[in-house]
Amino acid sequence: MNNQPLISIIVPCYNVEQYLPKCIESILAQTYRNLEILLVDDGSPDRCGEICDEYAKKDSRIKVIHKPNGGLAAARNSGQDAATGYAMMFVDSDDWLESDCCERAYQAMLKNNVELVMFDQYINYPNSQIVQHSFDDGKGARTFSKEQCEQLQARVLNFNGKIAMAFMKLIRMDYLRKYNIRHVDKLRQGAEGFVFNIQLFEHLTSAYYLNEPLLHYRYNSASISRTANISNNMLILRCMEWVDKYVKQSKNTIDLHGWLLNRMLYVICTTAITGYFNPYYPKSHSEKVNEFKSFMSEPMVCEALHKAKTTGIGIQRRLILCFIRLKMYRVLEILGFLRRKQLENK
Repeated sequence: MNNQPLISIIVPCYNVEQYLPKCIESILAQTYRNLEILLVDDGSPDRCGEICDEYAKKDSRIKVIHKPNGGLAAARNSGQDAATGYAMMFVDSDDWLESDCCERAYQAMLKNNVELVMFDQYINYPNSQIVQHSFDDGKGARTFSKEQCEQLQARVLNFNGKIAMAFMKLIRMDYLRKYNIRHVDKLRQGAEGFVFNIQLFEHLTSAYYLNEPLLHYRYNSASISRTANISNNMLILRCMEWVDKYVKQSKNTIDLHGWLLNRMLYVICTTAITGYFNPYYPKSHSEKVNEFKSFMSEPMVCEALHKAKTTGIGIQRRLILCFIRLKMYRVLEILGFLRRKQLENK
């Protein structure tokens, strides 16, 4: 164990007492033993803090950080600031790891002498499980050079790129410290990992893709389909604006702004179908339409709708964009209902 470099695993915890024990148990069961497990209680209103403390009493590798609620980005930063390992990974507290996740990822990092290792995940629906590959081009495991890492940064902006999450990665700590790569505290609602990865791939000189599913992502359809928090849409939009400012200053020779506008088309589709026209959004049809029109008047949304290329966008989303341009709001409402049913039946 002492011959193994220390790996730090950061687990932000908030309102997941039902799932947290399985997550922690999966980390404790790792075949790679030299771990620093940082459980960050983000002011959780349930028993998450108590559960973390109970596990810390049983295993000296666990350190618990209790902090006022500040959101996922702030919780991850707290864990990263406290981490002392050679490398680190983020794990969400309702997910869990395969028993050899750390072992396989570290061996890939050591063998290929890279700053970052990416791997695949299982997506666990209530009634089924699928494998989601970070790269589904059939080329399998591979190493990426500095020039190829520039292309990976553009891939983060590509909705189909599947590498925009903060998890599914083992990252060397010296690289993160050298370039002060952190989450942006004020960004929330799924935007945290997206922004983190834009920074992560900016200076990379080497990376490796391990085409094996080593993490289980729990897909909670009820929490997604039965809520329509419209403020989240604006948070995501503000995130995209932040990213736009960042990529305009990037040294990457690829047209990152163009890829970001392409990504905005997905944001527009999602905002329409699972946001404003979600059947659980408690507003009248006319109120939904007026609010959606206000969202569509935002400068970056307008630019994306009129200038973005539709590269990589499937036929379903192209149709949604067509209905949006034609202002067919009743059709969007029907699609919102159908999408909710689809999510609930997975």
